[in-house]
Amino acid sequence: MLGIDIINTGKRPVTIISAGFELIRPAGEPNMATILEAGLPRELFEGQHHSCFAQFDAVNLSEVKRAFARDATGTMHCSKKKPFSK
Repeated sequence: MLGIDIINTGKRPVTIISAGFELIRPAGEPNMATILEAGLPRELFEGQHHSCFAQFDAVNLSEVKRAFARDATGTMHCSKKKPFSK
């Protein structure tokens, strides 16, 4: 099970429409794993958060480059690279 916590740290509301993981994969292979979340889209006001969880059978944690959340304007907000550590 993989999860993403999305937090609006800004002053304006933002509508999150999708979330997932960018993967390290060879050229030509799919490099995105999107979470199919029933709770999205979701409007987040200042200081609010939303958590998304998914079970990916084909994703290895060592392949995860970073997490992302895409808002209604099309902007992709990304986590730090290599969000997982041992």
